[in-house]
Amino acid sequence: LGIPLKSMVSETCVALIGDAGHTHGGAFASGGSQAMNDTHALALALAHIWPTEKNAKPDRPQVARALALFDGTRRPHVNKLIDLVQIGLAARQAKLRDVRKVEETDKERRERISGLSDIAWLAEHDVEAAFRDFAQTEFAKL
Repeated sequence: LGIPLKSMVSETCVALIGDAGHTHGGAFASGGSQAMNDTHALALALAHIWPTEKNAKPDRPQVARALALFDGTRRPHVNKLIDLVQIGLAARQAKLRDVRKVEETDKERRERISGLSDIAWLAEHDVEAAFRDFAQTEFAKL
């Protein structure tokens, strides 16, 4: 299990997508969808920065800006997932340390399940809305 990254961009020219950008141990079976969302955000960021002139290519500073836009769009979401996984892992490890517990009772199971976080934000994440929000607010400050 990884830790939240300070950036999903390396050397201002390499985007870390999928497990390279957020190792979360397959939590919630979301690895594939997270990688697709990363790719979607990267495509949006490149399209946002790419020069409009025919046959024009972005220069290095433009690529760096596109990757900063990608990072700002995706990192808060994937780091929230990693934080949630780490909290759950810590709770499970604490329970394993309690050697007196042999089996969870029905009451304990109900209490544990009722205390789980709502993860609808994970499955219903709107990459385009996150991109627009970041591009119009935080990214405009960069």
